[in-house]
Amino acid sequence: IVWLYGSDLEGFEVNFTWGLYSKCGKWHRKGEGHTHPEEEILVFVGLDPDNPGYLGAELEFALGKEFERQVYNTPTAVVAPKGFPHLPLITRWCDKPYGFFVLCLSGEHDSPWVDVKEDD
Repeated sequence: IVWLYGSDLEGFEVNFTWGLYSKCGKWHRKGEGHTHPEEEILVFVGLDPDNPGYLGAELEFALGKEFERQVYNTPTAVVAPKGFPHLPLITRWCDKPYGFFVLCLSGEHDSPWVDVKEDD
């Protein structure tokens, strides 16, 4: 729905995005994972005010140098320190729309892609 940068926020050193999601599939087609030169907080929330523990979807999210897969179906927050590899993010199923917002601790946004290393 919206993505605001530091220049949109009177020079405040953050960039912020918020959206509503309702489809299944892989979120990014380019690359498998990425990092950021600053800290990032990713938050997934349900939209049912009468059931705050209900996300309405199941998500698979890879984290760290090993791209360890995490699966969750409840509202979740992920804190990614600067340089911490994360993604791909896959919506495995979606019964109800859910919200997602990200806060990066920089006025600009940079997310260089990294390769997932397969074991030999």
